[in-house]
Parts: sequence; C-alpha cells; structure tokens
Amino acid sequence: MKEGITCQQCHMSPNPGQNTPFLRGPAALVNGLTVNDDRPLSDHTFVGPGYPISHPGLFPFDLVESRFTPQQWLKFDYRCQWGSDGFEQNIATAREDCKKIPAEWQNPEDRKEAWQKVVANLKDWEGRREKRLELLENGSTLDGPFFVTKPQAGKDFAFDYKLTNLNKGHNLPSGSLGAQPELWLNVVLTDPDGKWVWESGYVDSHGDFADLQSRDVRARTSDKDGPFKGQPLPFDDQLFSLGAKFITTNVKGTDREMYLPINLDVDQRPFIRPGGAPTSLLNHPPGARLEKRSIPPLGSRVAKYKVPGRRLTKPGTYKLAVRLRGRTEPIYFMNFVKATTDMKRAENYWVTDTHRYAVEFDVR
Repeated sequence: MKEGITCQQCHMSPNPGQNTPFLRGPAALVNGLTVNDDRPLSDHTFVGPGYPISHPGLFPFDLVESRFTPQQWLKFDYRCQWGSDGFEQNIATAREDCKKIPAEWQNPEDRKEAWQKVVANLKDWEGRREKRLELLENGSTLDGPFFVTKPQAGKDFAFDYKLTNLNKGHNLPSGSLGAQPELWLNVVLTDPDGKWVWESGYVDSHGDFADLQSRDVRARTSDKDGPFKGQPLPFDDQLFSLGAKFITTNVKGTDREMYLPINLDVDQRPFIRPGGAPTSLLNHPPGARLEKRSIPPLGSRVAKYKVPGRRLTKPGTYKLAVRLRGRTEPIYFMNFVKATTDMKRAENYWVTDTHRYAVEFDVR
C-alpha cells in the first residue's frame, strides 16, 4: 500500500491496496427515493489475503436458505462435477470414484440444481481471487535479480532479490497471531535447453515447502512429479520464507519448531504445563516463543541465493523466474488438526502467486 494509505482505504477502495478516491453516490434508496445523494461509497467486500476452503455449495452464504442440509452438501462431490451436462450424459464412462453417488444425491435433478449453485459460488470465488491478487500486488514490490557474481559456466553464481513492504501499518504478512499465514519466494533457473537446473521455494508432494516440517524431507523420498520424483527430496537450505514458526522448549535438550505453541514432554505427546502466569494473559503457554520472519511496515528484506557451478554447465542463455507465493495455512498444520482431504486440496489450489516475472541472461 502506498505512502499515507489507511486500512480503510486499503480494504474498501475501488482498487484494493491503493489510495484511490472512493466513488460517490446516494447513501440509500428507499421506496424509489435516494438519501444523501453525494457521499463516499466504500466497498464492503473487505478484500484480504485469505480465501475459503469450505465446500462451494455452502459458501458464500445465501439470503435464501438452501433446501439441502450442510451434511448433504458435504457429500456432494463437486470435483467430479456431479450435475453438469458432461457428467450426467457420460456417467457410464466417468471415473470409478465419481460413480459412487450416495443416497442423498441419487436424484439427477437434485444434482443439477446443486451443480448450478456450485458454479455460481465458484464464480464469486474467482472474482475474489482477482481482487486478492490486486491487493497483494499493490502491497509490496519485488526487485531483482541483482547479480553478486558474474554468471560463468562451471562457477558458482550468486544473486539477490529485494522484497519491500509498502504497507504503512501492517507487517508482511499480517493478520494472524500464530505461525500462519505463509509467504515465500519460489525461484527457478532453466538452462539454454529449457531444462530445470536449480530451484528454491519448491514444495513437496503434500504441498509443504521443503523445510523441517516437510514429511518428504524427513522420509528422504518424494512422490511428486518433477525433478525429485523417486529421489530423496533435499532440504531447501536457501528457502526465503516470511512465515513465523512456533519455538517450544522441552524437558531437556534444545528448542524445536512446533505446529502449535504446545511444549513436548519426554514421551513426545503434547502436554501443556501449568505456568506461573495465566496463559490468557501471555497468549501462549509458558516456555513457547514465536519466531517472526515478517517484514515490518515500509521495511525490506533481501533474499540471497547461490547456484552451484555444477548447475551451470552449458554456455548460452539462461532464464531466472520468480514468484511470491502465499497460503493461509501450511499443509502440515492442516494434517495436525485433521483437516479433510478436500480442505487440504483447496489450500493448495488457492495459493496466490504474485510478482511473477522472468529475466534472461547469458552464461559464457
């Protein structure tokens, strides 16, 4: 957000994240008559970085109550597109899992009505996505790459990016007292043949990036399609992440990162020990800390990277692509709270990608 912008201007302006003058018009229309004909008209959609992970038949809420119960909606498989013309006309050739229609949705007319509602709601979700991307693009700038060393074949290559928070009142990211949301840089280098040769900010087969919480990193394997398929997923030691981490203490030994601010006992089961001060005042159990990595208002952070010389083997034109990725909750946390498969899929699907661009440079 630009210099001098307020939270109200950020979230309620016609252009999210920009100090754009409000439109003007009447405050209300009553029985065909207007009230207060010239006043600022603020946008009450309150665009933010978050997104829904609920069933699209249930949200957004409708003024008219649905004749289907929430329990029925949760059994409606919108990913199989039940009720669409394509599905209803080709049920026999549909995937086997899509053919398993529960008793609540055996009526084709019910499926068609439900599908129309899902399509309308997903259209609203897409509209909010565009506004969300606009807000996030306007809330920060990404500059670079700045070459620290000259790119040469067979030699280490170092470069930087600079991420600046344009918000005057909030950290980047903001909006949570916990270790969420996530915001990280994904940088990819391809060689003259278009082949992937180096990356930072990649995610594992579950959607988590390759840090200490990644199950693939801990298991030393990866089922994800890509350069690491069937190989041990390497720890991303150059990951640039702005997401906070909970740090908890133990009975003995070092501190550790944890999904929630809950200390661990020697038997590895979560156990909240009573402290000398009320937890309601501390906002976390005693002995737990929050390691913040966010950027303060109007501040900047530099992401430093180094590509090993063995990755630059061919002279020619290389391409360096970057994007700033955002997610409301990490997948390891969703697993910890036993989220449904559909909720985890939604978390990964609605990840935001902003400041996307690529540069080309020559390696001799």
